[in-house]
Amino acid sequence: MTANDVVFTLDDGELRLLLAATGLWFGAATPSDLQIRAMGFDDLDDLRDHGAAFFERLTPECSFSPLEWTQLLMMAELGFASDIQGAGWEWSVITGIPDEDTVRSLRALQHRLISIRLFRGRGLEPFVVPREGE
Repeated sequence: MTANDVVFTLDDGELRLLLAATGLWFGAATPSDLQIRAMGFDDLDDLRDHGAAFFERLTPECSFSPLEWTQLLMMAELGFASDIQGAGWEWSVITGIPDEDTVRSLRALQHRLISIRLFRGRGLEPFVVPREGE
């Protein structure tokens, strides 16, 4: 954990979504080189290396840098929504998570971690919206 890391308490749905999204990039998802770079990774190997590390670090209370939170969110958004580069229509079959639950969890994460842009080395500072009771 670094001084810039942001700690979140994830509910079961959010955690399940992010675990499924990171695992998706090892088979079902087929991102283009442009999309990989847009997510802040150098190439497919870099995406998969980071995805494996993210998967290992995801717990109900976890800490990631602002860039890593943005990458996790983008992995989930693209993995769920894109039928071309992600799971798309097959999301619920591949992950076992119904679309309705995915959208609910994704919207909750988007609301709590709103990031303006994803640029390596530019000091990405997310605007974090706490949940009630946090």
